[in-house]
Amino acid sequence: AAAADAPFLLPVVVSAVGAHSVSRCGEAGIVAGVLAGGLLAVLTAISQQAIRGGILAGLGAGLACGLLVPHVLARCSRMGFPATAATIAASGVVGITMGILVASTVTPVTALISVKLEAAVTFLFALKKSNAVLCACVGAFVSMLFVWLGKRGAYHYALLPAILVEMEQGGGSFLGALDEIALVAVSAGVCAASMFKARDPYEKAAAARGFRLNFLFGDNVEACYPYMKRDNVVNIGSYVAAAVGGAMAAIGGIRATAYLPAPLLLSISDTPVALFSALLITFVISFGVAVHRNQKALNALNEISQGELVTETEKF
Repeated sequence: AAAADAPFLLPVVVSAVGAHSVSRCGEAGIVAGVLAGGLLAVLTAISQQAIRGGILAGLGAGLACGLLVPHVLARCSRMGFPATAATIAASGVVGITMGILVASTVTPVTALISVKLEAAVTFLFALKKSNAVLCACVGAFVSMLFVWLGKRGAYHYALLPAILVEMEQGGGSFLGALDEIALVAVSAGVCAASMFKARDPYEKAAAARGFRLNFLFGDNVEACYPYMKRDNVVNIGSYVAAAVGGAMAAIGGIRATAYLPAPLLLSISDTPVALFSALLITFVISFGVAVHRNQKALNALNEISQGELVTETEKF
């Protein structure tokens, strides 16, 4: 039942969140987003489009509501509307207008995007039967792209919407699996290395927190970025780890979701063995490279300290 309701509920949720995030008008933005998302879902269902593309359409409607509500509220205030009446008028007018407008103009485009994304993933999984090498290469490339986009702050406006679009019909997601492999497992490996072989005493606590949040919540993947930034070899090793894990995900036909603890993620996966193998290999590679580089840096620091000590001793 939950899976069946997901296509109808998700546009409402993302529309409300999108409106609230940009409107800064409290309940007025939320109500407008809920109205737009709800009307969008109903009109799309009536037109028999199966709520395809509802995530992107709902997000667009919510963001538009969030941008318009403050201006309509200000206009109502200048016209002498009481605060409650201004809020109701702004929320209702903007929400209903954007719901109808997006359902009639934007949803057909987002529905096409949703269908094409699902077709691309299905084609990729089928490709392993005819050309496993190409299938693995595509998976590796997309996985490395996840790392590259994540480091540039594109997760919430590019990667997460793509994951939700793939999952909007209630199933698992190949992109969601790459989220856990390329971002969470890599980050956990780098953080675990910095926890095990910290370059300075202050680093260990931060790395331990990053590893704990990655493992238990599938979140805080940015915890590893400072360690990747300071060492190019660790950075390259992270991309290599993500590529190997992405190739395994494509070959294994892995679908999963984001923001779940590793044990729970494995328990709900249709391919737990393949997913566990991809997560483990990715973690081991990123951990091994980072530990090696941290040990090398510590050795260099020890040599410098010993050299300074010898110099000071020779002075006496």
